Amino acid sequence: MGTEANVKNIQKRAIFIAFLFYFLQQGKIFIQASLSKIAQAFPDQSITSIQTLISGTAIPLLIGAVLAGIITVKVMTKKQLSIIAMILILVGGMGPLAFSDNFSMIMVARLVLGFGLGLLSPLKSAIVGEYASGVTRNRIMGLGESTVTVAGILINLVGGYLAMISWKASFYLYLSVVPVFILALILLPNKKPAEMDKLLESGKEKVTKVETSEASTGFKLNAKLIAVFAFGFLFMLFFNIYGLNLAMYIVNQGIGQPMQAGVAGSALSVGGIIAGVALGFVYKKFRHATLGIGCIAIGIGFGIMAFNNTLTMAIVGSMIAGFGLNTCVAQGTFLCTVSSSEKYYALTAGIYVASIHIAQFLTPYVLNPIAVNIAENGSMNRFAAIFMVSSIATTVIGVAYIFIINAVFKEKSAETVLQKNVTEA
Repeated sequence: MGTEANVKNIQKRAIFIAFLFYFLQQGKIFIQASLSKIAQAFPDQSITSIQTLISGTAIPLLIGAVLAGIITVKVMTKKQLSIIAMILILVGGMGPLAFSDNFSMIMVARLVLGFGLGLLSPLKSAIVGEYASGVTRNRIMGLGESTVTVAGILINLVGGYLAMISWKASFYLYLSVVPVFILALILLPNKKPAEMDKLLESGKEKVTKVETSEASTGFKLNAKLIAVFAFGFLFMLFFNIYGLNLAMYIVNQGIGQPMQAGVAGSALSVGGIIAGVALGFVYKKFRHATLGIGCIAIGIGFGIMAFNNTLTMAIVGSMIAGFGLNTCVAQGTFLCTVSSSEKYYALTAGIYVASIHIAQFLTPYVLNPIAVNIAENGSMNRFAAIFMVSSIATTVIGVAYIFIINAVFKEKSAETVLQKNVTEA
């Protein structure tokens, strides 16, 4: 009983901290509502350069995400790595306040932020994957994304308010790292991989670990993982235009100011909350095709924003897109964990994060020229045009992946394997 209680206590503490890490994963967009103000403060910088303050974090983030997966296999515990990551996030997040007149140094600080976020990002998924199984794991990952979006509502509203004061003020949002750092220091278990395996083994009668046939053989870059990684890249390549263009879309369409951009951004979070709560139900209905359903929802939301120039419709479109975003992220991460062994959860989640952030880095360079060309040859504003292009693309990707994902995930699900094992026992 002592071992059982100890294992359950470790589970609760670890998952609680993982939920806090879900909140911090939004760190790159803390300044989203301030982009239009930052553009005014640095008129010599192009729109693409201003957007790079968010999209530019993608490269160091993806490097950090992959390194985190490698480090946690042998070198360092998840707690030790998370502490280092949060220090980097705090330094990179607050750093621009010390170099407010130097855009190049602000960009350097953002790169430090991105690397810290990259180290932290796969840890939340690895922790949940380690301490939860089957449908429960999927539901917790969905609720974890809801945690992100609940916080996102406050971040967008507060960020929009701070942007009205000064573009610098929004950087103070990074002080939120401090309480998470303290709680992780106190509550997150500091077990080495081998020690954790031994403890879970001793309590395996009560803490059942789900392993698929693929997972039992360790890490393999199989068709399932390739399909999920490719999906992460493609959907984020087009979704990322939201954060990069929302504030400027609101202003240039004559809909409102940064405060209204914060309201629309909060609607994205509301849609994400709904997705987190509904993910279990959606997954039961559509199984692995849930990825495609989420992507189609993004397409619908962006389509509404492209062809309706009112704040109300921007809010509606944002909410639908938010539902699609959280569905794609949570389900993609879940599929990573059922395609490899527990030892490699951080690595597979890290590669998924890396694929997403390669896309985020490329977004402005790929889509801005297309949007400008459409705007120059038609009557559509470039910011409406970029939402239109992304709407069409994400809808097509979603439909295609409904068939592709179902094809590569023909094998029995983790839940089926678990039920079979229980029956045989």
